[in-house]
Amino acid sequence: MPLSATRATHRTALVIALAAATLTMSLGACNHSPTGTGQLGAAANPSPGFGAVSGAPSASTSGGSASATPSATPSSRAYPSDYARAILTAWANHDTSYLTLLTSTSTKNQLYGIGSVDQHWTLANSQGATGSSYSSFFNKSGDYIVIRTINQQTAAHQWHAGSVQTWDKISYPSDPVAYVKYYMDAYLDGNTARMTKLGNQTMTTHFMGLASKPDSSYTVGSPDGTAGHTHIEVTETSASFDVIFRLANQNLGQANAIEGCDSGC
Repeated sequence: MPLSATRATHRTALVIALAAATLTMSLGACNHSPTGTGQLGAAANPSPGFGAVSGAPSASTSGGSASATPSATPSSRAYPSDYARAILTAWANHDTSYLTLLTSTSTKNQLYGIGSVDQHWTLANSQGATGSSYSSFFNKSGDYIVIRTINQQTAAHQWHAGSVQTWDKISYPSDPVAYVKYYMDAYLDGNTARMTKLGNQTMTTHFMGLASKPDSSYTVGSPDGTAGHTHIEVTETSASFDVIFRLANQNLGQANAIEGCDSGC
């Protein structure tokens, strides 16, 4: 057979063989089903740890962004049974997050702005009016603070229910009449530490032990000065209160200016 005919025969056989091989591969692919799909070209389900989270719900993509995990709620902090005391404790401990939760950012800033004071607080009295409660405290220095809480919020265990109603750091007036009035107001407030700072423990014990105490309608008389002292009478009729205070002039403007009483204590 001529050489050219032989080459043509070989090319024909090669084309036939390739076509047969291609047909066999196509038939095999149609008869084989990939795991988990049964469809040609579909990917198998991924295994946990490889592009999928086992046992966890997928994040919502509504609006094109995944939903975030909710942040910690205020309920993670214990709701206090004594709300006013909790405010003072958080202040003393510099527990900023809890103090802000109990009050507000402005009240937290107000308390921190007071600076360094004695943090041993004694409850003087508690009163309620127009949906609020007012708890009055004094410390060992005689400073005085009133914490207001909103009754509806505390009853429902809602946060941010507290605020500072009154803050009064102890002072020592240089005027004798002002000094006596300051003493009397401390007495009415039950601020025994301030009473002792302005006068002495003997007087504090006597006045706090009275069965009938004066109220804010008391009257302060005109000062009478003799031999380095000033004498001032204070009266309040409903309690039959009639006391003449004796002040040492040299101690005005500082502690313990009230030495005692000419009468009434």
